[in-house]
Order: sequence, then structure tokens, then C-alpha cells
Amino acid sequence: MIPIARPRRSRPGRRRRGVALALLAAVAWSVAACGDDGAAARARASAAYDRAVAHAQAGRLAPARDALAESLRDAPEVAHVRKLYGVVLERLDDVEGAEREMREAVRLAPDDPDARLHLARIERKRALDARIALAHHRASEAPDDVALRYALGELLLERGRFDGALVELLRAERRGGSDARSNALLGLAYAGQQRHVRALHHLSEALRLGSDDPRVRAELVFLLATSRADDLRDPERALREAAPALEGAPTARLLDGVAAAYAAVGRRADADAAIARAIARAVADDDHVSAHEMEQRRARYRAGDTWLGPPVDPT
Repeated sequence: MIPIARPRRSRPGRRRRGVALALLAAVAWSVAACGDDGAAARARASAAYDRAVAHAQAGRLAPARDALAESLRDAPEVAHVRKLYGVVLERLDDVEGAEREMREAVRLAPDDPDARLHLARIERKRALDARIALAHHRASEAPDDVALRYALGELLLERGRFDGALVELLRAERRGGSDARSNALLGLAYAGQQRHVRALHHLSEALRLGSDDPRVRAELVFLLATSRADDLRDPERALREAAPALEGAPTARLLDGVAAAYAAVGRRADADAAIARAIARAVADDDHVSAHEMEQRRARYRAGDTWLGPPVDPT
């Protein structure tokens, strides 16, 4: 779900700070912004935007995209609408369209830090897509090259294309054999697909074989703490698995899982401290999307609630 904040007027001298996908600056609709149609155009644009916000909050991205396009036909120069349009297009994996809209949002509101952050992330995705295309080409020319298959699989993992990553990683494992690296990458791919039984098996095996990839322990801890499968969720084990990494520089993902585990066993103060560290680390890593999601979980923990991840694929 995309968290949405309705635009509203700021108090004099007060600057609102947006984070991650909230995105929407304190911008009032104006007759000038809506062109020559005046009040009628403003009303149409505002109504379409309201529908888009409702759709986006409910995770209905395609209808949100269509409503935003409708709003922009009447109000093409409204920066916060362009910004949300870019976010929705990105979530729909229309990276080219997302980049176009976010560049326009930055042009309309050059002092908006959120738009610039999102544009930078979209540009990174475009660059990653180019690297994936090149890796695909190289792998097609040398289909038996295990290193090329692993390289392509890792790029697809980074891009969040877990199905494609799994295809390449399984090919690499069949040719190169099972080891710490293959189990680590397969575990991460299965975790991305929400196939927790397979993910936990491969992640545990990777650690047993000596994997030093910090993503492995972090994902194992996160799944043990947050899986919706009652027979897999084990917050006490999550805390035991996390312990070796907490003394160093733990990742935001690991700390996020630790916080969920503490919340699950009723240690609310520890959960709050862990999620605060996770948020700080995510911000330091320029991962403002994750930081925003962690802020939402932090509110649940402070209210005495727990948090579980998305539904599990049992295969």
C-alpha cells in the first residue's frame, strides 16, 4: 500500500517534512494552477485526485494511475499530482514513465526533497535495467558460464524480479553445484516470492556452510520474526540468530526483524529501541521507503501490537 497524505496549508513559518512515499507537499489547489477552466477545472482535477488517493491507499494502482492522468489533464502544472503519478507508475514498473513524471515534478517544485529522492531512486532503477539487459546478452552468448548466470541472478534479485532471478540461480546451481553462495541467493529469491519454507531452508543452509553475506542472516531473522505461517514463525529463534550480528554494524533489515521479534515476545522497549536503530540505518543508506514503512511498524509496537508480513506462498 502507498501511504498518502492529503495536501493542506502549512502554518506560517512551519515546514512540513515528507518522507518516502507520503510525498505530497502542502500545496493548495488554485484556479491559476488549473488553467483557463477556472473553478470547473479545479473541481474536476481535485475530484479525480481524491479518487486516486483512495485507490492508492487501498493498493489499487491501475485505477490510481488512471485517476491521476485524468486530474493532470485539467491541472498539468500541479507538482504534488505529478509526484504521486510518478510513484504509482514506478510501483507499476513503468520506470520510463515514472522518470518522466518525477522529472516534471522536480521542475515544478525544485525545492521539494522528496521528489528529488524519488527521482534518484528511479534513475538507479533505469541504470540497473541497462545492466540487466547487458547481463542477459552476455549470458545468452555463454549459456554454460556459471559466473555469468550468478551475476544475472544477483542483478535480478536487486531489481526485485524474483521469478527471473530464481530461474537463473537454479541454472547456475545445476551447473556449479550447491554451496554457501548458491544457498544464500536461492534463499533470498524464495524470500522475495514469499515462499518461506524454501527460503528458511536455503538461508539456514547458507549460514551452516559459512556464508558471510549479511543479507542472509538479516532475511532469516526477518522471516522468523514476521512470517504469517504459524509453524514457521519463531521470534525466540530470530533473536538467537540475530545475536552474532548485533555487535557489529547490523543492517536495517536485520534490526527491523529484531524489532518485530521483540514485539512478538512482549519486550516493547527493546522493540522501540531496535526499530529506531533500523530507521536511522535506513535513512543513512538513503532507503527512505523502508524508513517510512518502519515508522509505521514503530507506531504499532508502541501501541503494544505486533506486525506480520504478507501472506505466505506454501509451495
